[in-house]
Amino acid sequence: MSDLVLSYRIRRPITSGLLWGPDDRQLVRAEMEMIVAMYWPPYQHENAVRIAQCESGWRTGAWNYTHEDSRGLFQINVDAHPQWATYNLFDPLVNAYFANQLWAVEGWQPWSCAKELGLG
Repeated sequence: MSDLVLSYRIRRPITSGLLWGPDDRQLVRAEMEMIVAMYWPPYQHENAVRIAQCESGWRTGAWNYTHEDSRGLFQINVDAHPQWATYNLFDPLVNAYFANQLWAVEGWQPWSCAKELGLG
């Protein structure tokens, strides 16, 4: 595993008022393209950029905690993947790393946006 993947414990919010995870920021396309290029093969770059746009709007702190616990750029669902719950999935590089691990095994199928984008 990459040295960039650091252990970081995030707790679910106690109230429903929290909209974003820690260090939330809006990435621009060039940043997203550089992150994607680190992990995916070139023929999948645009698909990964589109999935992240659809899932999080390229917001690093995107957090869906209604009926699930999905975090970060690629909305990694830690209820479905509890082995990754202790990592800081709000870090864009960590999130993309685990999204790539999931994609390598299951393709784009796990992402709800895949069907909408014609990828699954």
